[in-house]
Amino acid sequence: LYGPVRRACSSSSTQRFALRVACGVGFTLVYSAETPSGQRPSVVLFGEMKGIEPTEAADVRGLVHLPELDGINIARLTAGAFHGMALTDGGELWSFGDWSGPDSANGSLLGREWTASSDYARPAKVSLKHLQQDKDKLPPTLLELDSSTYSTIAVTSDGAAVTWGDSDGHGLGHTLGRCSVPTKVAIDDPVAHAAIAFTSGILVTAKQAIYTWGGGMWDGGIGGDHSEPTQLEWEFPEGYECARICISMGHGVLILRRKASRR
Repeated sequence: LYGPVRRACSSSSTQRFALRVACGVGFTLVYSAETPSGQRPSVVLFGEMKGIEPTEAADVRGLVHLPELDGINIARLTAGAFHGMALTDGGELWSFGDWSGPDSANGSLLGREWTASSDYARPAKVSLKHLQQDKDKLPPTLLELDSSTYSTIAVTSDGAAVTWGDSDGHGLGHTLGRCSVPTKVAIDDPVAHAAIAFTSGILVTAKQAIYTWGGGMWDGGIGGDHSEPTQLEWEFPEGYECARICISMGHGVLILRRKASRR
């Protein structure tokens, strides 16, 4: 990882700083911010990603520039095994890479329905219009984002958790067999944080309740093979709340913070 990041951020004429880094199978994504010399924020790819070819002369350092993301301030950059996701600081989502992966996922890894366009793998916005609850209001934006091998989860501004990608092993938290666009996970309370790994998912509600699901394939996981969210019997230490959650195949980490004192 060190080599690609160093090459992405070093130049003979300017110094750039990697603010976001994400790794997939055979590639690394690097987001660098605007520099004092006037270079705009940008994302580069080091390695190989299906469907992503250089749009300009090859970089001597082996970097592939993604011009569609130039000038966009990115709050979160994630990668599955074969796809990338970029969440802007305004809550918009961009996706790029392989639609289904070499194992042919049963839903789109990119959160977009398949089209025959030759540039389908290039970075493009993911629509959230179908999540709009009130036609007189704008669609929700995204607050959090996490990607795994063949799936992605996000938390929306109206308190929902949405997933898409491969549904094997009940990994998406709902019973939709083919899921190519962001689809809500059935949960009554507003969602504060969420994470996904392999075929398991987890979320924490605003009331500090923890729910898990999935884990029905790829040697299991923390989800208990439940097809929909199932609450864990666990309570946060008094005076603390969840600040972030992340999981891997058989374990996870809860990052806690002290609750703000009320005066």
